[in-house]
Amino acid sequence: MRLAYREAYRLFTLAYRRAAEQLRAGLTSVVFPEGCFPPPGPFLRPVAA
Repeated sequence: MRLAYREAYRLFTLAYRRAAEQLRAGLTSVVFPEGCFPPPGPFLRPVAA
């Protein structure tokens, strides 16, 4: 059971890292693994009109 959990977690983190790399590369339609939150985007101040 422990080995199955570790393998599942390893695959999850691998998928997350790949998605995060794609996001950093500028792709906008990146799909992150189910059950995680994507990293926050950069803070942008609102522009006064």
